[in-house]
Amino acid sequence: MSETKMTNSIGQTSNRGLRWWPAALILLVAGVRLGFIWLGEASQLQDRVVPTLMVVGLMIIALVLWLLLFSRLPGRLRARLGVALTLLAVLLIALFEIRGVSGDLIPDVRWRWGGAAPQSDARQVADAVEPTATDFPQFLGPQRNAVVPNVHLATDWQAQPPKELWRQPVGDAWSSFAVVGSALLTQEQRGDREAVVRYDLESGELVWVFHYPGTFESVIGGNGPRATPTVDGDRVYSLGSGGVLSCLDLQTGELHWQRNLVQEHDATPPEWGYAGSPLIEAGLVIVAPGGPQGHSVAAYDALSGEPVWQAGDDPAAYASPAVMEILGQRQVVVRHLGGVSGHHPQRGDLLWRIDWPGQQPNVAQPLLLGDDRLLISSGYGIGSQLIRFRRSSDGATLAPEIVWESRRMKAKFTNMVSHDGAVFGLDDGVLVSLDAETGERHWKKGRYGHGQLLLVDGHLLILSEKGEVVLVAADASEHRELGRFHALGDKSWNTPALAGRHLLLRNAGEAVCYELPLRTDPAV
Repeated sequence: MSETKMTNSIGQTSNRGLRWWPAALILLVAGVRLGFIWLGEASQLQDRVVPTLMVVGLMIIALVLWLLLFSRLPGRLRARLGVALTLLAVLLIALFEIRGVSGDLIPDVRWRWGGAAPQSDARQVADAVEPTATDFPQFLGPQRNAVVPNVHLATDWQAQPPKELWRQPVGDAWSSFAVVGSALLTQEQRGDREAVVRYDLESGELVWVFHYPGTFESVIGGNGPRATPTVDGDRVYSLGSGGVLSCLDLQTGELHWQRNLVQEHDATPPEWGYAGSPLIEAGLVIVAPGGPQGHSVAAYDALSGEPVWQAGDDPAAYASPAVMEILGQRQVVVRHLGGVSGHHPQRGDLLWRIDWPGQQPNVAQPLLLGDDRLLISSGYGIGSQLIRFRRSSDGATLAPEIVWESRRMKAKFTNMVSHDGAVFGLDDGVLVSLDAETGERHWKKGRYGHGQLLLVDGHLLILSEKGEVVLVAADASEHRELGRFHALGDKSWNTPALAGRHLLLRNAGEAVCYELPLRTDPAV
């Protein structure tokens, strides 16, 4: 009887001795802090996600320390809990890994035994490449502006659903596809080598692989090359994440010439790797090494690879050089880490320059509106500016001036397009229509994440960050979804390519080709 009472007494004493209040205080402090984070002034999701992860991580560490050191649990029980927690941590590390993050920096946790990238270097004889009117020969299409001409979409995807033609694994990369005739080209990471790969458009079969030593790995930025190959005539031009510029034979994949931008221009690669796709203009291949003292932009002879000119002093950003005609003057427009500039295509002379905040990655392409206005935009809370150009007094340069500024369009990864006086783009993951003249917002609707889009036949063809293809009317009066389907089973930051009826999509693990229904009567 006395032993039973003693046991109960000891049990009661042990329960009363358990120190709960530190755990309650830890949870209270963490809850209050999370409330401030999510109910505070932060307008960007990533500005909430990162502090949330830090608070949750510190909370877990504090609770473990409380449990093992300050809870007053019996010593043997604390020892067993310590061993159990250690084994659990080891098991989680062994089973899972962080494969990257979303555009809002949400970690992407996966099983460690993911699918392996293709390693075959098989080379086959392909038919001669015959260009067509619907080719997609470079990043963002024929004019490098995310507009697809000569394609007329049938928009009733219930009556005529898109049809999957083929699907296959690919190596890591954020590159898109270039399409000329039957040739389909992209870049991939294959082991410890970067590769330019040609597939067959109709079948998806491998035609040839060209590779060289080079790797890029980043939990936040993802692995592999970033830029999209450019096809010009019978040649393919590619830029690797570390600055290797290559010129290849389109038919065979054989190397014509190769340059190293980092070595030749004393350049420092951008934090997330070179992403600017090579530009071909008047027999030159133009790139943005981002080197100092006149080596920000560089041009090489497209046939021989010999240097022709270099200009500017800005570090490289993540956009691609593009040709634009402003006030009747053809020029190369380049977005840098701290600005945007226009250069004479044949000589590199600086025609104008605009300062732009450089604390964050600058990714979105500048958008030409009419022949005298340029829209520039960034995510990370920065927003947009519309710039109007006027002829300077000497007539040789252009004078830019700000027309309007707005935070209603913050194009983080996605490139903007314009249609019927409206500008469409993803404002930190939500589709927005703006008035091009005033910057006023027509509407904001449709959460597609940090995906990509093309303007096709008066419609927005969107690849969402989660791998869905969505067709939206490019209509300033309202947001109208016309169709959607799930195309990729993983995060995608890669820009889609559309060559006639062929919609080419990829991410860091797989590629897929869909046949889109087309209108038989383009006038309808």
